[in-house]
This record gives sequence, C-alpha cells and structure tokens, in this order.
Amino acid sequence: MTAGVRIVLALLVALPGLSGCSLVPGDDDASRRAAADTTTAVTVTPDPTDPTSTTGQTSTTGQTSTTGQTGTTDNRAGAAGPGAGRGPTRAAVLQAIGGLAVAERAAPEPYRRARFDEDWADDDRDCQNTRAEVLLRDSDAPVTFRPNGCTVDRGSWTDPWNGTSSPLAATFQIDHTVPLANAWVAGAWAWSDEQRRRFANDLDDPDALLALEGSNNTTKGDKTPDQWRPPLRTAWCRYAAAWSRIKRTWSLSVTEPERASLVELAGTCDA
Repeated sequence: MTAGVRIVLALLVALPGLSGCSLVPGDDDASRRAAADTTTAVTVTPDPTDPTSTTGQTSTTGQTSTTGQTGTTDNRAGAAGPGAGRGPTRAAVLQAIGGLAVAERAAPEPYRRARFDEDWADDDRDCQNTRAEVLLRDSDAPVTFRPNGCTVDRGSWTDPWNGTSSPLAATFQIDHTVPLANAWVAGAWAWSDEQRRRFANDLDDPDALLALEGSNNTTKGDKTPDQWRPPLRTAWCRYAAAWSRIKRTWSLSVTEPERASLVELAGTCDA
C-alpha cells in the first residue's frame, strides 16, 4: 500500500459520521421500508394552525401513519382528552358565572337546526368534517378511518359525563355542550348565519363540542343545567365551567334557574 493510499484511508476514518453510514447504495432505503412496516412510537409537535392540535402542549405521542385494509391510522390522537389535569377552581367558575347576563329565554321565531347550517362543516377541506375532527382530537389512542379516509372508524373514547368508554366511533355522537336550541333562545337568533355556523362548529374551545355516548347525548338533548347534569358527580365542575365559559365567550344569556344550578355545580370544584 502506497503512502498516498494510507493517507486517504486515514482521512476517511477520521471524518465524523462516516463510520456509521452504509457504503452500499440502497441499504438505507431498505431500512426505511422495513421500519415503515413496523408501527413505532413517535413524538409529534402540534401545528398551531391545525384546529385538531392540542392547545398548550408541546408534543403528543402517537403512532406513525399506516395504510391498510382497515383504513388509515392517524397520529394526531393525544395521550389524554381535553380537560386533562387540574380542573378549574371554584372561584374562577363563580367569577365566570357572575359575568353572565340573566334574561328569560326569547326569540322572534322557533329554533331550526338549519339556522346553524345543515350539517358539520369541513373548513380545511380535508374531507374530515367537524365530527371527525372532534373524534381525532378526543381519542386516547391512534385513530383508524374507514376505507374512504374521511370517516373515523376506531380509536378510544370516553364520555366525559358518564364515563362510558368504547373503541368504536359509531358508539359516540358529537354534542354541543351548550345546545344549539338553547343558544338560539339565549341570543343566537340575532347573529348572522356565519356566526351561527361558527358556533355550531367551534373547535377553539375544547369543551364546546364533545364526543358523548349515544344514549347519554340523547338524554342530555337540549336541556340546560337546571334540567340535566352529568351522571358523574366528578364531572359537575367541568360541566359548569364549560357551560359558563362558552356562554360568556359568545355573549349568550342564562335564566335565573340556569344560573342558580351553575352556582350549585360550581360548589363541587376545588377551592
């Protein structure tokens, strides 16, 4: 071996990073394909422009997206649903309740669902409407779609009001925490069509739209806190906080019985 060849070899060995690289073309591509065939955990930083991202978290852990006969696995599902962590304090909830306008329910014409748009919106035009976005956001496990890639099929959801859990999206309905019919008589009748459409598809507040087990959602219906409360007493604080916050955000009024019930529910919050 000549001195020149020895020098070249020494330089190659000394260059950082080369010792771990494959020198055979195609090996790295094969490794990537093999890795893609195996489901692995990854850390994903939420996109602040994506309404399905979890606000306030720096990352969520999910699985790499894979496509198979059962559909697509989405990696946007967070490790915990909305409302995780320490709940709102009693003082904070009472302050929010105190800021609500008290008035009798009234509207110049009867409520109709069509006044809030006929169906769920798909503002980002990704074929996944508001229902799908809520299911993606609230699932405690990676979500799979039906073959059309638009309809959520399986994941892991827990009804925050009665504790029912299921991996089947069909078990759940998407509930407006403040029902549209109540919003209508509490002031939404005076809004523009666009304001009502945005209220009906509100993904900014993580409690405005929630995945509820079907029968529980049917029982809740259009009822207000003086007419219905979560079966789980441990959920009363969150319910009162969400209801009062949403009404205050959208400048919707409450009746006196409604306000009194919110105060009672707030009594279950931590001091």
